[in-house]
Amino acid sequence: MWNVTDGDSWLRFTYKRPDWPLPFNENYQPKPAYDSILAAVRQ
Repeated sequence: MWNVTDGDSWLRFTYKRPDWPLPFNENYQPKPAYDSILAAVRQ
C-alpha cells in the first residue's frame, strides 16, 4: 500500500481514475478495501 486515503494517492491524478483500492476515501471513510484488509488480518 502506498497511502491510506484516496486524497493522498498520486495515482488518482496521474491516471485519472475515480477510485483506488485504498482503505479509506478522501474523507477517511472506510471503503471495501478496508474490510478486505481487516478480514485478511483476522485469519
